[in-house]
Amino acid sequence: MSDSTNVVGHSVSRIYTVASTSRIITIGAPIFVLVERLHWVAMIGWAVVTVGIIMNPKEWMRVVGITAGVTELVVGIPLAAVTAQQLGRFSLFALAPIACLILVVLLVWPNLWQRLTGATD
Repeated sequence: MSDSTNVVGHSVSRIYTVASTSRIITIGAPIFVLVERLHWVAMIGWAVVTVGIIMNPKEWMRVVGITAGVTELVVGIPLAAVTAQQLGRFSLFALAPIACLILVVLLVWPNLWQRLTGATD
């Protein structure tokens, strides 16, 4: 797994954490209150995986990445659907679930983690 791939996951989660906080402050929509903390959890998970890959990749980091990705999918898909309905167009909140879906597929692909990172258990 390349460092840039995990930076994407961390960055997208961080952007949506800030965006959700901004929407809570400006319009007070309850859906943003519900998902804001889970965006933080996903962001911290991606940060751990990104730093871990740079330092010394281990198998448990892959599990953390899968957990962070699935968390972002569970949070991001409903958020993207709600905001798209409210706006009547494509919502930029859909980018996090799309990016995290790609990252989760890369993380669960058999033996891909070991090939890309050279991780040892």
